[in-house]
This record gives sequence, structure tokens and C-alpha cells, in this order.
Amino acid sequence: MNRRVMGVGVVLMGFAGCGLLEQLGISLFPDGTEEAKLVAFNSEREFLDYFAGRVRDESTRGDDIINDDIIDDIVTGVPGIDDSNGNDETGSGLGGDGAPEDAIELTDGAAPPAPDAGGSRDGDDSFSETTTQEIGVDEADVVKTDGEYLYLISDEKLRIVQLDPLNAPQLVGEVTLTGYGRDIYLRDGQIVTLTATFGEFIAVDAPAIDIGVVDDGAVRGDDDVDESGEGPIGDEDDTSDEQFFAPVFQRPETIVTMIDATDRANPRKLSETRFDGSQTSSRMIDGRLYLVVSNYQAYYFDAFPALVRPGFAVPELTNEQVLPQYRRVDADGTETSGDILGWEDLYRPANPDGFGISSVISLDTENDAAFTAKGIVAEPGLIYSSTAALYLTNTDYDFTGQMRESTDVYKFEYRDGSAEPVAAGSVPGRVLNQYSMGEHNGYLRVATTVGPTFSEFGQVSESTNNVYVMGQEQDLLSVVGRLEGVAPRESIQSARFMGDRGFLVTFEQIDPLFTLDLADPVNPRIVGELKVPGFSTFLLPVDQDHILAVGQYIPPPGDFGNWGVQLSLFDVSDFAAPVQMDNVVIGQETGAYSEALYDPKAFTYFAETGMVAMPISIYPDYSQFEDVLPPEPETRPDGDVDDVGGGSDGSMGGGSVDAGDGVVTDDGTSSGGETPADGGETMPPVEGEAPPESETVVDSQQPSQMFEGLMVFSLSLTDGLSEMGRISTQFGEYPYSSYTRGVFIGSRVFAVTDNGVRGADVSDLSTVRYELALPRPDVDYGEVIPLDDFVVSDPGIAE
Repeated sequence: MNRRVMGVGVVLMGFAGCGLLEQLGISLFPDGTEEAKLVAFNSEREFLDYFAGRVRDESTRGDDIINDDIIDDIVTGVPGIDDSNGNDETGSGLGGDGAPEDAIELTDGAAPPAPDAGGSRDGDDSFSETTTQEIGVDEADVVKTDGEYLYLISDEKLRIVQLDPLNAPQLVGEVTLTGYGRDIYLRDGQIVTLTATFGEFIAVDAPAIDIGVVDDGAVRGDDDVDESGEGPIGDEDDTSDEQFFAPVFQRPETIVTMIDATDRANPRKLSETRFDGSQTSSRMIDGRLYLVVSNYQAYYFDAFPALVRPGFAVPELTNEQVLPQYRRVDADGTETSGDILGWEDLYRPANPDGFGISSVISLDTENDAAFTAKGIVAEPGLIYSSTAALYLTNTDYDFTGQMRESTDVYKFEYRDGSAEPVAAGSVPGRVLNQYSMGEHNGYLRVATTVGPTFSEFGQVSESTNNVYVMGQEQDLLSVVGRLEGVAPRESIQSARFMGDRGFLVTFEQIDPLFTLDLADPVNPRIVGELKVPGFSTFLLPVDQDHILAVGQYIPPPGDFGNWGVQLSLFDVSDFAAPVQMDNVVIGQETGAYSEALYDPKAFTYFAETGMVAMPISIYPDYSQFEDVLPPEPETRPDGDVDDVGGGSDGSMGGGSVDAGDGVVTDDGTSSGGETPADGGETMPPVEGEAPPESETVVDSQQPSQMFEGLMVFSLSLTDGLSEMGRISTQFGEYPYSSYTRGVFIGSRVFAVTDNGVRGADVSDLSTVRYELALPRPDVDYGEVIPLDDFVVSDPGIAE
């Protein structure tokens, strides 16, 4: 970002807090928190002019209140742009007296989900599956299983591990993928992987781009050149036009790879399709992949080299520059490419939302990965999917005191294997995550938090929480029912919708769990409330009357202690008086963290056997070392003095101190070198002789209770929660992993990470019977050139 624009933005945010902008008649954000509109483009020209207008608006945001002349300079001469509040030359743009005739006007609406559990087959060969929100809607994860094999993704590798009850796990198959990945789908012997590249700036030898320079001098960081093109000129008053080489920005890509894994030892790629854009999320229903990718044109300087450069004319845009592309390679090497979607497949909000393009791609995994796509010119952040429709949300933030956050909701209905945009609406507040939405009987339920705002006198309003029920009326998502003002001064930490019921957790100092009656869409209401310490971040229905929750334990006000991870079981059979049946706090003495706190897929509930698994990191306890002076150095028989260090068992982290430059072994001792008395260079042992026995004195004390791995619990609706045991996930030199998943197969449980697999019988978790360490891949993400250097000056190309 241009530093002057950034500085102005910071000043404006400061002004916003005191309401000065409203007094000046200036708003940083577009109007309309209670209404949303979708507008179809009538022509390709209108589509391109709209984007040119958005370039102008984005590149000058903030400068207009400083120097109106700069805006005039930028807009002058831009084809198809009228300097009148963003309207294009067709007269059907944004602003003005209202939306065009084809606008889809909307307001607000409602609907919910279903329990997840997870499991397949009957008997001892049953297995757990990925935690999902809706029955019939699969979600991608880093690990999948079919009960006989594990399929896991690690950076650019897809790995297949065989799980034999009588033998150690074995890596039987592997596929090298393009890009970095964290998503797998598994269906009938076919694997779909989702990987990504991040994009980079590439300097290229290409024709220069003509740019006009404003009167106050050249662009920062660029050299003036003389007319001959020989080099820099000495006269600073020379204002001759310059030419610059614009580097190419390689856009981020989302890569869908289809793999035939019916022969696990020889998996083969069927196709690889690369889509421009970053993945927002995805779902799979009956073999059809619904993938949402977003292109944020604000960062694509190959398409918009004039962006954030005051004084530059916005160039004539083309479809190739604006529309996201795809490139596909089949197994036989056949290549195809083109636009992901056309201008006629895109809709825009009547109130502009930047100029990113979000595409909803419908890809048939059972029909040669053929796809269709529809999209909106907006930058949504969350998606929720039922079996009937997919919803995209987009939150607009306004801190001026005039308006609060509002969230636009775009509905895409599943029709004949594609996702068609059918309606849109808006609700106040921001949505926490996908579980804050749910569809039931045609209504969408949305839980939001409206944050505090500032008045012109500096007063801060209270945050509030709400539940809105949205129903579709033709092209509108209208709010038909609302429950507002829940738990003032608090914010939503988790939500879940189950049929006619809903659950809401907010937090300020304690955790209120609210039970909601949603049977009447027009009149949602709170039925019961329960307050407990801490807060829950994920709610999972065990059955109609019981909720399992994972969350953060926080000591009650006035008590001292550490933040731990808590696993809770709630009885909601009496909906007006919910009860916490059991609660297990992990790491209360030292503190703890779990990946499952903020990623529900890391939480595994195996309903068939009533088992629960989740990754846990318990922090070390250093209190035993407090107020303890370091021990006196030990004197060896030869008169030398050794330092004393902390010990380690090699598997739990900790620290071991080596007296010399030798290697610290797993038992904490040292080998491979001896420290001379004169403090000179360490001499290696003489070849053929055994290294001298280390005389280093090692302190046996170490931080206690530290743990990194998987914890397993049994769940009983009568006896509550009981810890069954733990499996460490620390593998040698890789003590930490990028993810951990618990997988149940029959009576066995496996802790799966990108470093390896460990497994045990549920009845004896203290004995690891299955173990496989995986090789760590080397990932080259390429060179990324800093953003400030995106324009390169060449003094030899001036006219």
C-alpha cells in the first residue's frame, strides 16, 4: 500500500472513533446495513467499466479528503468511467438515485443443521470419520480413512498408510502434489486433494507501460532518465514522461488433483486442475465437489499496475486481466485452459464490496472433473452448506458510529449439479464461523455479534449478540424472526443449531450456555441458561438431550490459575434448565492448548464405541525451579570444573546440557568429543578408540507434566467422561507437528500427524503397538519479492 494512503487511513480510523467524519459528511464505508442487493451485468462493457471504477475507488480511498485534485487527475481520461459516485457509462452502476431495474433487493432470513458423530460399518471393523456439520455434506480434512488405510496429506505429499492389526503401519503409496496442501476427500477408492500455491512477483522482460507522472515529482524509488535513455538526469525539474517495466504477479492458485487409489501401492493422477484464486472452503455432496475460490484483484498488479499509485491513469481492462483462469492437465498430458466463468456468470452487490471475485465451482468427481461456475464480485469470508444450498457471508465493518458491522449473506441453490445464486440478504453483526449458521425447513438461522461503536463524544456502546431467522422470498433473504440483545458486553464463542433447537455460548468472565427454541421461525426465544467458568468453542450433539463441548477453562473471577482445556458434557433434556453433567479440565496447573479449540475437525467423537479423542499440548511446569539457586559446579577428579545442566528423557522436550561439543543422546549423556582443560578446540576421539565416558553431571530434574499428543476419553451418558490414556506424537527431532488427528478403527485408536502414526488398543493406551515415522518433505515455496518493489525502473527505456 502507498504509505501516504496508509497514513491517511490510520488518521481516518482515529477520526472515526469520535464521529468527526459524520460531521464532515464523509463515510468510509457504503450505506446499507439492513438491505442487500445483487445486480446482474447487462454487458461485457458494463462489467469491465465496473472494475475500472472500482480500481479508481480503491486506489484513491483516503486521498479524496486530502487533495481532490489528485482524484480528478486519476479519473481524467479513463475510458468508460464517470466521476459520479462510481456510476459507469451505462448508467446502471452503483450510487446515484438507486439500484438498476434488475437489482435483487433483499433484507433478512432463517434455517439449521444436524448432528455429526462419525463412523461407518458395523462390528470391530467400524471406524471414525471426519467431524462434519451436516449429515450428507462431507468436508475435507488432512486425514481420511476407509478402515484399512490412512490417507494423509503433508505439504506436497499425499501418503497412503496400511493399517494391519497384526503388523506395524506401513507406507505403501505416495503421490507428489503441486503446491502446499491440507485438504483431502475420499470416495469409493478415489482421492481428491486440494492444494495451493501462494503466488509471487516475477520480473519479466516485457514492453514498458506508459504512465503519467504527477507534477510533484516521480514515483518514490524510481530514477529519472534523460531523453536518450543513457542514464539519470541531473535536472530535478525535468518532468518528462517515463516508462517502467511492470513485473508479473503470479496469482495464487487452488489446485484440484484427482487420484485413482484403487491400487493403494500405485496411486495415479487422473487430472490436475489449477484455478486462479485462494480457497475459501469446500464441500462434497454425492460425489460433486463445491469449491469456493476468491480472487483479490487489489493485489494483482499485473492486471492493475496503476493501483495505489496517485497520478497514474487506470488502464483499459480486458476480460483476460479481470476474470480468473483455469489450467488443466489430464493423465495423458492433454492440456486445456480458459476462464473459470464468464462475465455473464457474475453478480455484484449494489453497494460495492471491493472488486474481488468469489467463484463457486461445481466439479463432478465422477465425470472427468467437469465443472461449471457462478460467482459474485465480493470477498466473502465464510461458507455454510446444507444438502440444499450453499451460503456465502461477507462482513462489512464500519467504526464511524453511524453504523455497525453488517453481514451480507448470498444463497446459492444446488440445482442439477451446479450452484446457482438465487437470493441475498443482510443481518447486523459479524458471524463467528460456519457453526453459527444452520438451515432447517427452508429457513437459515444466523448467530451474530455486534461489536461496540464510538459516539462523537467518545462514548462506547455495548456489544450485543443476536440470532436471526432468514427466509427466502423470491430473490430476497428476509429476516422473518429475530432475537436481539442477548448477553450485552459479551461476544459469541460458539453456536449450534439442531432442528427446532439452538445453542449459544457467549463469554465475558463466565460462560453462559443459552438454549433456544426455534420452532416458530418468526419468534425465536431463549428458554434456558447455564453459567459455568470458561467458555466452549465447539458444541457437538451426542443425541437429542446431550451436548458434548470442548472449550477453554478460565478460573472464576477472583480465583488464580492457568487457562486449561476443558471437555464438558451437558444434559439439555430439561431445556429450560440445562445441567453440566461432567467436566474435565486439562492442564489446569500449568496451562494447556488444543487444536480442537478452533478446528472442530481435530475433535473426534466415535459414536459406535462412545470414545472421544483430541490433540492436547500441556505446558511444562517450571514452578519447581522457582526460588532455587543454581547448583554449585561439580569438580572432576582432574581438577576441571563442569557446568550443571537440566536433564531430559529425550521424548518430552526439556533440555540437556553437554559439557563439550559432543552429541547429546536420548538419555541425556554426551558423546563424540572431549573438552580440553586449556579451553582450546575440542578434539575428536582417536580413530579406533572408544570415546571417553562422559563425566558431565546431569541434573535429573525436568519440567513436569509436559505432554504433546492425543488424549482419549470414554463417554457415558450415565457415568460421564473418563480419561482412557494418552499417546505422544513426538517423533525424534520433530517434537511438534502441524496437525494431529485421532482415528478410531474398531478397538484401536491412532494418533496421526504429518510426522508419523502411533496406535494402541483402546483398552491399553500405555502400550504403543503400532508406530510409523514418516519422512519429512522439503518444500520450496519460491522467492517472494517484497511488495514495495513491485515497480522496477529501467533507465534505458525512456522515449
